[in-house]
Amino acid sequence: AAVVAGRSARPRRGGISRVWLGASLDGIGEGHDRVRARPGAFAALEQTLGQARAEFPEAAWSLNFTITPLNFRSLGEAYRYARELGIEFSAQFAIPWPGARRLEWSVDDRIALDGIGREMIRELVAEGIREKGEEALKADRDFLARLYYWQGLFDYGRRPRRLFGECKAGRECAMFSPSGDLYLCPRYKHEPLGNACRTPFDRLWTSAA
Repeated sequence: AAVVAGRSARPRRGGISRVWLGASLDGIGEGHDRVRARPGAFAALEQTLGQARAEFPEAAWSLNFTITPLNFRSLGEAYRYARELGIEFSAQFAIPWPGARRLEWSVDDRIALDGIGREMIRELVAEGIREKGEEALKADRDFLARLYYWQGLFDYGRRPRRLFGECKAGRECAMFSPSGDLYLCPRYKHEPLGNACRTPFDRLWTSAA
């Protein structure tokens, strides 16, 4: 919403096609409203997304789903919703913030999530074969990267543990809040390095912070 609301106050700059813009999707319809604890949240998301895509048609867009025991059964539906819109879709498990209520997964829930994951991967492969053919798909790096991502995510869901020994935050990844705050990982979004609307990104990226 802040991106759209601020468009008249700031001139549009070149390079937007190199920026990945995203929003959170935690379910469809009332499911999203329930997770966000705000009636009408899903309708507001759709309105904002439509306005922003119209304003920045050259930008890449993504919807991100935070997986919890409360909403994981909507993951497949949310994935298909994003695909129908032609928007990339990603997911992550809820971050255990200090002081936050711990989300407990039952064995049955983990089994059910694994089944949803297997179905999503089957859909991803079937869609790729329809669009490009099986042989071409084997050499498609973008497809293989998505396949590796989803397989890794659901592998983590089966057995949570750190998958990478070396974190890439601060070297290969940068994230921005709608107001311009720069942070390197969702885990530390409340500890921004600075604000890119006030300080050039290159200066923030190479700073001692």
